[in-house]
Amino acid sequence: MRKVFFSKTLDQSKWPNTDLAKGKLADEVTRLKAEQGKDIIAYGGPTFAGSLLRAGLIDELHLFVNPVLLGAGRSMFTAIDGALNLTPENATTYECGVVVLQYSIDRDPMSRRKAA
Repeated sequence: MRKVFFSKTLDQSKWPNTDLAKGKLADEVTRLKAEQGKDIIAYGGPTFAGSLLRAGLIDELHLFVNPVLLGAGRSMFTAIDGALNLTPENATTYECGVVVLQYSIDRDPMSRRKAA
């Protein structure tokens, strides 16, 4: 499977079958989405994921909820201006206690009201 690694500091990829993307995140992901092929899965921390959400480049969101409470941390949603309307699609619970919540991104919140 082809992989793309985003980095501001590396000059070349050290991993097989991995391309290095060094351009602006939104431009690089837009280019990748325009290529022929299957879905893109993006893994990353709060800054990376938040940037993709803010740029409107995520069509589906999978949130992994771990059964651990922390008194501190970073939110991936600080990059979002205003509200982001999500439509629940699925929820899966695993024996370890992790719950995966699947949402589609509702780009037209009025459509949900019209359908109801």
